[in-house]
Amino acid sequence: MGQTPSYEQTKSETLAALSAGENDVAFRNFRHCLEFGSEIPTGKSKVFADAFAVFTRIAEQFGDEEFTNRVRYVAQNPNDVQGLYDLGFGLYEQSQFGIAAGVLARADKLAPAEPAIVSELVCALEGFNNCQSAVNVLKRYPKMTAKQFLFAYLMAFNCLMSGDVATAVEFAATLPKLTEDDAHEAMAQRIYDFLARAQKVGGVCALDDNDLRGWNYVTTGGVLTMLSPHGYPDPMRGRFAYLRDSYENIRVGLESLKTIVEHKRMKPKCIFALPGRDSQIVATAASLVFNLPLEQWPTEDGTGKPGIIVGYDFGKADLNLEPLSIHRANQLLFSHAIQWTLSLPVAPDVVTLQHQMLVAPWEPCIQADKDSSGTSQTLADDRAPELIAKEIEQLDISSVSMEGEEAPPELSGVFLDALDPFPRHSGTRQQAWPNSPVKSARL
Repeated sequence: MGQTPSYEQTKSETLAALSAGENDVAFRNFRHCLEFGSEIPTGKSKVFADAFAVFTRIAEQFGDEEFTNRVRYVAQNPNDVQGLYDLGFGLYEQSQFGIAAGVLARADKLAPAEPAIVSELVCALEGFNNCQSAVNVLKRYPKMTAKQFLFAYLMAFNCLMSGDVATAVEFAATLPKLTEDDAHEAMAQRIYDFLARAQKVGGVCALDDNDLRGWNYVTTGGVLTMLSPHGYPDPMRGRFAYLRDSYENIRVGLESLKTIVEHKRMKPKCIFALPGRDSQIVATAASLVFNLPLEQWPTEDGTGKPGIIVGYDFGKADLNLEPLSIHRANQLLFSHAIQWTLSLPVAPDVVTLQHQMLVAPWEPCIQADKDSSGTSQTLADDRAPELIAKEIEQLDISSVSMEGEEAPPELSGVFLDALDPFPRHSGTRQQAWPNSPVKSARL
């Protein structure tokens, strides 16, 4: 393995990329110097100032004058706590969580135990998918986690997202006496729900750092039916990185959905299609597999009619999520796919697979030629949704198998039996989190 480039080498390559007008390359090349985990953010002022002077030059290329001024100010005033906090907040707002955490860690080092800094740092670390470091930060401030609801909640949440259920239970027990208002009640209930689900499946799931299906249920209340065999368990642990989806995957997903519905003795009256051609195809196929009428989901107000609400990739759907945020009796929210690196305000009840990048089987894509001589672009499948859905429904999936060095666990009846009640008949659906005790490589 090659050695990690030195700061000076990285800086030289970054400045060369800027001179060549390759601004995105410069940012990708340099960002690891600024992120939490690098020695630079919390290190010597001179090196920090130099790194953020380079970052100022990068920021200038992207045209946000207010943000660039914040970066420039920090480069010139590397120990100004307010300036660091303001920049960290701005980076968080732009979803640059790793750099935000680095900047806020410096502010925390200079002004320890400032509630606003600690809470913002913890949130940035959550966004950076580094909940264990968030726990480590909070452990430094036992008085805050013992006496203030927010920090006790953050400790319980981040312990759970790090796989430490026992410590989460300890802090959850302190939440009732610290709760002050309805917002606190709702946040505390989220932790109680997490722990209740962990208890339900703890006897049938490992709930270790490879148990993607078990932790998906604990953190979202939903069921993940397909685990990727590619890079299983390491480095993807059941998630797909880049996936050229297939009609077979969709058919397998619908069959698993049918297994769940029958196992839970649900009696849906129809299939609801979410908006968009992608969802229309999958919903139409579902109506054929279930032999149920197809209806369009009333996007503005929803409906209480029993049915299965079907989408292709839930995070990409352009619709009002409010009617979908509430559990209703004998309704199930299904998405064939979900992008696991995104935070979504509503998590589906059943998901076939988690991915980072996905190409639908009817979309054109570039693929390797069978003789490995090069690549070619496939054509889009522009047929009517009904024709594609009919093809999906008629696929023989009896011989479809997941191949890999180790076979990921199949969805079992024992696991489904442990989910009670499932699906819920009332209450609010959980969020879909980009965090999990099960870590995967990111593209």
